[in-house]
Amino acid sequence: MTTSTKTKTITVSKLSHRQGRQGISFYCELRVGRTCYASIEQEANGGDERVNWNNTEHYLFIHHWILDTQRNFWMKYEVETINYMVELGYKSLKDSCKEKAELVKKYNLWEKLAKKNPKSWSEAREIQQQLGFSDDMVGAWTTVYVENKLGDKYYD
Repeated sequence: MTTSTKTKTITVSKLSHRQGRQGISFYCELRVGRTCYASIEQEANGGDERVNWNNTEHYLFIHHWILDTQRNFWMKYEVETINYMVELGYKSLKDSCKEKAELVKKYNLWEKLAKKNPKSWSEAREIQQQLGFSDDMVGAWTTVYVENKLGDKYYD
């Protein structure tokens, strides 16, 4: 996957997967050109996503890139998840409508928070937590991207 911002392009690369007892895990890197901005390792079955980065500037770039360019991708994922829970019978249609109304509030807040300019990882995490990311947003986004965009290739 390649997506452009004003001057830089982020690429999900070096994607590899492995089968374990709990399911399939993956590893990948988020790169700009030849430079690795972060590496992500996700344990099987929605386990821990470990985001490794060694440069705060790189991490904050990815944080902003997700907030600036991935809003619709993430919103579509959340709506599809709610719809799937209804389809499986885990949620009622009435409950799903309430959750979708809450999503509108969340994505209005997303727009507002995307304009903030954190200077540290902890400030970025505060913004992410306000948006409901209990885990690191970079790892969560990468997991959803890999599972939804490349899942057919890696998980069949």
